[in-house]
Formats: sequence, structure tokens, C-alpha cells
Amino acid sequence: MSESLPTVPAKSSTALPVDPLPVRPAPPTVACLPNGEPPLAAGRSALPAYAFGSPYALQIASRITQCPPPPPDLREPSPSHFVYGLTLLSAGATPLIASETAGAVLDVHEVEDELVGPALELVHELAVHACRFTGAGEMIHLVLRRFDGVLQVVAHDTHTPHLNSRLARQCAERR
Repeated sequence: MSESLPTVPAKSSTALPVDPLPVRPAPPTVACLPNGEPPLAAGRSALPAYAFGSPYALQIASRITQCPPPPPDLREPSPSHFVYGLTLLSAGATPLIASETAGAVLDVHEVEDELVGPALELVHELAVHACRFTGAGEMIHLVLRRFDGVLQVVAHDTHTPHLNSRLARQCAERR
């Protein structure tokens, strides 16, 4: 069954007829397969759209979200394994907010005291530079994770690469 939007009658008889705008049908609901996985659409990849080309896609997803999703991890916070992502507005207070939030994360996970100071300095510096390369009102993304004894801090900004090789080289040197 097709629906159409109502049209407004023209004031004069010389006006051209107005075609009603088409209405897009609602997408069909996806039912899970017997093994609990959603079916793949014809011609589509098994990877979600965010896994391709996004600076926020830190790891390529192996499967589409399960139906129903697995239960949450209710274990106590551990100093050896955690992953947090912060999306923050590029502003003057962002580095302070990022370092204080990272301090709370490291405190909850009881990370060793000798790592906390350098990690917070790194978070602050990366946030400062991410804000420098991101326009006002745009978002920066910080990732704080620890796995297999390695504490990693990653910052993503919205600065687009330069097409001119000389400008790209100068920008890379400054960064």
C-alpha cells in the first residue's frame, strides 16, 4: 500500500500541477537466525559500517552484533585490562576535563602510582594538541586502554590530510 502526502490546491488555474512527495516505506524488521545471528543483506559485508574509514574504529569487528547481546561484564575493575573512549568538544577546558577523567579511570582501576603521573601528563598534552588541530565546536576522541601490561593513550582529531605534499610534510613535522 502506498501513501502520499496531501497537496495544497493552487490559487490560480494557470499554476502547474504539484506532484506529491513520495513516502519512503519503513525498513523491515530483522529477525535473528536460529543460531542467534542476524541475516546478512545481499551484497553487504559482515562488518558494521563504522569499521570502514572511521578514526574511531579501533579494531575491526569480527561479527555483527549478536541477537540478543551478551550479558554485561560484571567483574570488578582490574588494573591490567580496561578500555575507555572519551569524545570531547574541542575547547579550552577540554585538556583539563580529559586529564581529570583519565585520573578517575586510573584510580578506579588502581593503576600503579608510578604510571599515573606520566599518563595524566600524556592525556593532557594529547588533548591540547588534538584541540589545536580540531576546529572550534568539533569533537576530539581520546582512548585510554591497558592490555597485557601496556598502557596506551590515543588521540584523534578532525584535521584532514593535505593534498599538497609540501604542506602535508610541514604539517606532519609540526604535529
